[in-house]
Parts: sequence; structure tokens; C-alpha cells
Amino acid sequence: MTSGESTRRGTRSHSTSGRSSSESSSRSSSPRSSSSRSGSRSTQQRSGQRRTSQSSSRRPPATRTRREPVERESASQFESAVSELAGNTWRQIKMAFKGEVPANLRASKITSHEADRRIKKRLRISLGLLMCLLLLIAGRVVSLQTFNRSGYYAASVDQRTRVNIIRAARGVIFDRNGNELALSVPSVTVYADPREITDPVGTAHSLAPFLGLTPEKEAALATSLAKPGSKFNYISREMTKQAAAVITGLGLPGIYSYTEPSRQIEGGVAQALIGKTDPDGVGTSGLELQFNKLLTGIDGRTVREVDKRGRSIAGVNSTTSSPVPGDD
Repeated sequence: MTSGESTRRGTRSHSTSGRSSSESSSRSSSPRSSSSRSGSRSTQQRSGQRRTSQSSSRRPPATRTRREPVERESASQFESAVSELAGNTWRQIKMAFKGEVPANLRASKITSHEADRRIKKRLRISLGLLMCLLLLIAGRVVSLQTFNRSGYYAASVDQRTRVNIIRAARGVIFDRNGNELALSVPSVTVYADPREITDPVGTAHSLAPFLGLTPEKEAALATSLAKPGSKFNYISREMTKQAAAVITGLGLPGIYSYTEPSRQIEGGVAQALIGKTDPDGVGTSGLELQFNKLLTGIDGRTVREVDKRGRSIAGVNSTTSSPVPGDD
């Protein structure tokens, strides 16, 4: 081997060693460059996310942008409907005054025979509906006048009339010398019509001092006055005229009075033998009970028509049947 060849080999080995060192250095530097590239990419992604978040936060909500077209569509529909209505109205007015028929109506013109047929059909339908209505009204009238007459008549009479019972005088009991032992004397009964009383509690509280009622009896009186469907209620019976005048003078609505006979024994002689009667004039003991049928008379009554406030209607005849007194 010559010296020239050895020098060439030495240069080649140096060049190969240089190349290998450069390749190793490039290889060692490549992961650094890749890591630096990945880091730059991650920073770019973060910055892009921040920008998108900022841009999304700055954008208005989608609902606000969607409402505007909906409102515009509704406004346009309303405007078109109004314009169409105004146009139709103007065409109708123009046709009424000028007699000009639009072209679309002329194209849909029907024959006189078809128009006559349609008119007759409409008249038949209208006549049928009218006949059905008249039949319903006639059926209702027949029902009121025949099948349901008694119920409605009784309700009308009960609403517009008031019946007052006139007690018959009980027969007199005499002794053997012709002296009166038991006889009937007039007394006053105060009663109430709950249908005309608007404040039962207040009415009972106003009557309590004059009747000497306890709180329990006052509450019972208020309950009876407020009872639904009640028409008559006794307040006090066998009262003197002066005491009854004080109660009726209070002017309470629904409080009235009438005169009825009450039993009285003269001098209190033989009271146990003569016996007693209840407030209705029925004998409960003694001779009053033994001769009750003979002494009892026939009650009369008065029927009068009243208005909604319970006042007698002027000019209306009232029916009165006189009482028949009992035998002595």
C-alpha cells in the first residue's frame, strides 16, 4: 500500500466519522424540534380556544335573532289580512253603488234554474228549522198547562198569597144558675214569617228583652227563624194588646200579630173541675176535655195576595171565611 492510498483512506474514514457524528447530532436534535413543534401547536390551540370562547361570549343569543323573523312574519300576515279585508269591502261597496260585477263573479255565474233550485232548498231547510222550534215551544206549553200544571200552580199560589187562620171562639161553660164559669176572651199572638226576615240573629236579639228570653232560648229562636223553607213561626201567644203593640211597634221585617181567643175562668172557682185548654184551644183536662168536641168551633181563614215585601196588594179581593163559634 502506498502513502497516497493511506491518506485517501484516512480522509474517507474522517468523512464517514463526520457524517455519522452529524447524523447522530441531527437525530438527537430531532426530538427537541418535534417537542418544540408540538408545544407551539398546543399554544396555538389554546389561543384559538380562547378566541372562540371570547367570540362566543360576545355573540348575542340565538333566540334574539330568531324572534325578529317571527315577528316580521306575523306583522306581514296581519297587514296582508287587513289589506285583503279592506279590498274586499271596497269592492263590495263599489259593486253596490255602481252595479259592476267583478270578472271572477261573472265567470262563476250560474243559471237561473240552478239559482231557483238553491233558493228553494234553503227555504225548505229554514222552514224545517222553524217548524222544529215551534214544535218545541208548543210541547213546552202543553207540558206546563197539563202535566206539570199542579206543581207550578201550587208554587205560584204559595209565592204570592198569605193565609191567616182566624180562631173560632170556644163555647162558654155555665153553672146551673146561668153564670159564666169559663169563657173565651180575645188575646194577641205575635208570629214571624221567616221568608221576609233577612237577619234572624239580629231579629231574635231585638225580641229577647221584650219576651224575657234566656241566651239559650234566644239562640233557639234565631235558629228557627233561619230555618230554610219555613213560612210561619210563633213568637209569643196569649199576649195582651199592650205587650203585642210594643213588639210590633219595633218595625222588624217579618213580625206580625193577629187576635185569637184564649180561655179564662171567672173568679177561679172550681178550676180543677173545669179543667184547662192549650194555646190552640183544645181541652186537656176536666170538663174542657170531656166536652171538647161540643165546645170547639170551626176556624176561619183569610187569604190575601202580597208583593215581594209581604205587603197586601191594593185592589185585589181577599178570600175570607168567617169562624163558627162552638156550642155553649
